[in-house]
Amino acid sequence: MLVAISQRREKNKYGFDIDSLESSYVDYLKSFRIELLPIPNSARNIEEYFNSIPLKGLILSGGNDISPKFYGQQSRQISTISEIRDAAEKNMLENAIIKKVPVMGICRGTQFIWTYFGGKLVENLEEITNEKHAGAKHDIIIFGEKATKFKKINTRVNSFHNQGIIADEVPDQLDLFAKTISGSIEGIYHRYLPIFGIMWHPERNSPDTEINEKLIKAFLNGGVL
Repeated sequence: MLVAISQRREKNKYGFDIDSLESSYVDYLKSFRIELLPIPNSARNIEEYFNSIPLKGLILSGGNDISPKFYGQQSRQISTISEIRDAAEKNMLENAIIKKVPVMGICRGTQFIWTYFGGKLVENLEEITNEKHAGAKHDIIIFGEKATKFKKINTRVNSFHNQGIIADEVPDQLDLFAKTISGSIEGIYHRYLPIFGIMWHPERNSPDTEINEKLIKAFLNGGVL
C-alpha cells in the first residue's frame, strides 16, 4: 500500500534547506505493509503526485511548528517554523480531500488539520496546562463513541510537542475523541471526511502499542474512526 507522507523542513550547517523524514516512520509502518512516498516541500506539482500515482493515503508527519500566520495570529520569528512546509501541506491536504484519500495527522500533522479547518493553536502548551508535553509521557482520556470502538477509556502516550490544542472553539467540521486530564486535545477527527489526527507518535517508543495499531488499521481501512 503506497502512502504519501510530508517531511520536516530545516537547514543544514551550511544554511541549505533540507527535507527529512525520520526512519522510525518507515520502520514502524512497514509492519503494516505501508510503503511511504515522501513529498518534497518545495515541489511545485504536488497535485501530480495525487493525479498520477495510485496513493492510498496521506500522513501529515511531525516536526516544525506551524506559523501563527496560518491560523490568523501575529507572526513570530521562530526557528522551527517553515512557511514553505505549511504551504506544501495545505496543498497536500487539499488534494487528498479532492481525491478522497484517507488522511492521518501525527503531532504537528494533527495541529495542521486543526488549523486548516479553522482552529487555533496554543503556542506554548506547558504554560497553559502545567503539563510537560515536549519529551514526556502522560495519560489521556478517550471519550465518546470512540472509547466504545477502541474498548479503551484511559491510556498513556508519548509527547513531543510545544504547540497544542485547547478546544475553546471546535471547528464546525471536526470533533474530538481524546484529551489529557488537564483538557488539552490529543485526538481529533473530521465528521464527514476520512481524516483524523493524534498528538502522539505511534512510530516512536510508545506506552500503548495496542491503541496505535487500532488507529493505523482504521487509517488503512478507509480513514474513518
